[in-house]
Amino acid sequence: MAGDEEANITASRSIQITSISFLINMQREELEEKLRGNEYIDEFEVEDLDDKDIRKDVFIIFKNPVDSKYVNDILREILQ
Repeated sequence: MAGDEEANITASRSIQITSISFLINMQREELEEKLRGNEYIDEFEVEDLDDKDIRKDVFIIFKNPVDSKYVNDILREILQ
């Protein structure tokens, strides 16, 4: 079954995203709660960028490659 997924990715002409980094204004506790255990996320790292615990630099590694067309929708779903 894993071979089928790899063949589909290879045959696809779309851009596949395996990880992403972004900035967000959100409390650490709330952010980590949304990221932890999410079906799309394998690992994540959160770095504080200010002293007020608001601005964060977030790095996410997806469990499976995600078509670039859907990254925005997936992030919106995760972080709402």
